Amino acid sequence: LLNEGFGFTAFDSHIPSGEKKFGETSMVFDGTADYMTIPDHDDFNFGTGDFTIECWLKSKDTSDQSWTGIIDRRDAYPEFEGWSLGLSHGTGVPRFHGIANTPLSGTTDCFDAEWHHVAISRTSGTMKLFVDGSLEATEVLSGDVDRDLNVHIGAGWPNLTGSAGVTEWFGGYIDDVRITKGLGIYT
Repeated sequence: LLNEGFGFTAFDSHIPSGEKKFGETSMVFDGTADYMTIPDHDDFNFGTGDFTIECWLKSKDTSDQSWTGIIDRRDAYPEFEGWSLGLSHGTGVPRFHGIANTPLSGTTDCFDAEWHHVAISRTSGTMKLFVDGSLEATEVLSGDVDRDLNVHIGAGWPNLTGSAGVTEWFGGYIDDVRITKGLGIYT
């Protein structure tokens, strides 16, 4: 994702040597104001078509928020339109919000400081959430998820208290982010 020429901006996040799932490095976020932004691009406008959003993550619960953003492209409060993949605070289960903020929730606690592969895949209007290769949730969500917004990695956009801005910080490591338009890779 970061090698595709979109240009990105890192806010206090960094790429350490040593901790990784694949390759030589991963992105690290300390859970307080670290995130990356990728400018709006048509490749992130999925419309009603197929898509896949996935990454490897290693996290611990570092926040007192109700949501920890992993990869996010939503409107500001109160609309919450667009899409977002994150972890529920307290349970650590992956959740995907899209199509009028309808959540799709997994079952695996990812706040265990172990590496997990998390993927959301839509094929022919059916959303599926996978954790470590196992299907954990499925639902028909065929609506339009287009929004002309930046993509945030390591944080969410809407603040649930009512003020807009990048919040919902992720604490841990994220590796091998992949966003694929036009193909639901996992079925």
